[in-house]
Parts: sequence; structure tokens; C-alpha cells
Amino acid sequence: MKDIKSLLSNLFSFGANSKSEIRRAVAELQAMNDRELNDLGLSRSDIEYAVIHGRAGIDAPRKAA
Repeated sequence: MKDIKSLLSNLFSFGANSKSEIRRAVAELQAMNDRELNDLGLSRSDIEYAVIHGRAGIDAPRKAA
């Protein structure tokens, strides 16, 4: 979880390029507590969708990987 900011920045800015990046991002976010997720504008149930599509109303829409 040490590079979570850069991981999220890369995913939300440029899109996930591979399934392994998606799995890694989902695992990193699932390891966070609910308060940390809330600070990112996510709920636990939104993690996978947010990693693949971006956060609704926050990140620019992008195509699924």
C-alpha cells in the first residue's frame, strides 16, 4: 500500500492497461479500511467498478480494459 497514491493516479488518469494491474489495484484498495476508501470517494462495493471505469462523477469516463 506504500504507493497507493501513484497507483490510483495512474489508473484514474491513464486507465488500467492490463488485467494484472486491475487485480493489483483492486487488492490494494480492498486492503484499505472504510475510512481511507471514503477519503478517496469510494465505498467497498464500488472498488472494482472504480478501478475499471473510474469513480462516477469524479474521473473522466474511460473504456473497460
